Amino acid sequence: GEAELLQAVEGLLALGHAIGANTFPSGRLPLELRPLWSEYVSLPSPRALAIAGELRRNQWVAGLAGGHATHSEAEIGALRECSKRRFEMRIVAPCQIYAVDDEIVREGS
Repeated sequence: GEAELLQAVEGLLALGHAIGANTFPSGRLPLELRPLWSEYVSLPSPRALAIAGELRRNQWVAGLAGGHATHSEAEIGALRECSKRRFEMRIVAPCQIYAVDDEIVREGS
């Protein structure tokens, strides 16, 4: 339920603060992605992060995948996860790979 979700989010935020800001790529990560990035970097490599929509307008969804056999499989997993949420949230923009492991491959929109 909602309480569990809130607890999970709080746990992730605490984890993010415990890890420290050095887990963020140098200043390029949009503020909107920071809580999600903490969760993302805790996933086993190879990992990928896909996003769709507009971060600035707070109309976006994301998909995370980690611990796959290859980077390609992680990217497919992240895109699949993102697409599912995109459909639920009726986001028009397509899902695109945003990061692979700790490297941002696409600038935020």
